[in-house]
Amino acid sequence: MVPSTLFGDSDRTTEGQLSVHYETIRVVALSAAFLIMLFAIVLNSRLHEHLRRMHPSTWVALGQPEGARTSAASQVRMSRFCFLGRFRALRDPVLSRLCWTSVLLTSLIIGLLVVAVIAHSLGHAG
Repeated sequence: MVPSTLFGDSDRTTEGQLSVHYETIRVVALSAAFLIMLFAIVLNSRLHEHLRRMHPSTWVALGQPEGARTSAASQVRMSRFCFLGRFRALRDPVLSRLCWTSVLLTSLIIGLLVVAVIAHSLGHAG
């Protein structure tokens, strides 16, 4: 005889079981966001270095971003530069790839953090 739970005959899920599922989703989302963030830090350092070497006037205009030592104002300028597609005017395929990847990673991190917050809220809703 096959247990009825294998085929979904038992639709009863306890509140504790749901809470565990939400906690798992939250932990996975936060872990993935952390790993992507590490990759984004490396990518942004490469982006800053590429700008400094290949487009020095643009690098200066963006506040001379330098990896982790970048000021908040310069980070905002860099984000606008990439998110608004201003890098396209420079017609540099390497810069384009770095900016698009930065935009993608930032979007993924934000999405994963939203998932983690929702899972946390649902896990503690009662």
